[in-house]
Amino acid sequence: MLKRLLSLAAALAIAATAFPFASFASEARSDGTTSEYTKTAYSENAAIVDDKVFSVSYPVVFSDGFDPGEYSSSIDSCAKILRKAFASRQRSVSVKFVTDNSDNSAVWREVYDYAVKHTGVPNEGDYISGGFAECSGSCAYYFSNGLYYYELIYEPRFFTTAAQEAELAAEIDRVLGKLNLWNKSDYEKVKGLYDYITQNISYDFANLNNSGYKLKHTAYAALMNKTAVCQGYAMLFYRMALELGVDARYITGIGEGGAHGWNIVKIGDYYYNIDATWDASMIQGGDKYHYFLKCPQSFDSDHTRDSSFTTKAFNSSYPMAPQDYGSDGKWILKSSGWYLYINDVMQTGWKLDCGKWYYLGSNGVMRTGWQLLGGKWYYLNSNGAMA
Repeated sequence: MLKRLLSLAAALAIAATAFPFASFASEARSDGTTSEYTKTAYSENAAIVDDKVFSVSYPVVFSDGFDPGEYSSSIDSCAKILRKAFASRQRSVSVKFVTDNSDNSAVWREVYDYAVKHTGVPNEGDYISGGFAECSGSCAYYFSNGLYYYELIYEPRFFTTAAQEAELAAEIDRVLGKLNLWNKSDYEKVKGLYDYITQNISYDFANLNNSGYKLKHTAYAALMNKTAVCQGYAMLFYRMALELGVDARYITGIGEGGAHGWNIVKIGDYYYNIDATWDASMIQGGDKYHYFLKCPQSFDSDHTRDSSFTTKAFNSSYPMAPQDYGSDGKWILKSSGWYLYINDVMQTGWKLDCGKWYYLGSNGVMRTGWQLLGGKWYYLNSNGAMA
């Protein structure tokens, strides 16, 4: 039996968007000496990218009593241990994994990726991966009879503490209780949640260029402090949508030339794009929604996904709607006027139908002529469509 020691390090630079996993610089050594890796740090304005070199020493030593029975060949079992530790904001966790794969960095990353994949559980998946400031790690292994017995160590650094997460969970329960969306349709859940976020959370311009203030990237900052950057908006929607039983994902990419984050959310058989960050500024400025439940054709002109969200596998798992939600709404003429119903729910406010904007009063009746809405004048044609 050959006993070997390996020191390696990795970093996740995950802020307002997804970033390339930092490179591994690993060496097979017997003395646990220092290895170096490069971390790419991100600033919210997407104009500052720092390349910093960190030195990390992990003298990982196996105990003399090596027991192969302590090692699992199930990546799912190892990932569950990591997932639980990450969700509780544990600062160091190790798992024991046996495989025939000799690529130590690939094994370390594979187990990590499996641990943070989307599960549909509100405080897992994108909520975990989007909550990292960085994640460093190391591994050591035994090699015997063609198998590598790895001890994989993960040392995450999160934007929030366990105490803050507990505080956030309680506030989410309170807000959802107040919104009372539990027995509503998925559309009503999404709309009610989106209305709450866009009307109550403002963009954190004060800390936009403060690279030392990481809390701005979190759902905690969005809900507790009522101010965050795009990642905070999107993380909050992701977390609360899943709490309501509506599937959603956190998407990262480029928005109007800068790093940006938004969501996709499932209603019916399809997923739709939403951007609560940008629509919050619209609503709070007296305008209407421009980025709510959009199909790719009407959303992608100023949003470009990162490559990990454009793969055939991702698109197959998350089929996007061929048209904006509500484009197949049903118009019904009653004695008091025209009403728009989507999934048998009467609509109010601004609605986009077949590429045209309509305004429906609080009683559901379609408005026409000059209308003063949100402090601005709009002219709606006799058919209700905005001129």
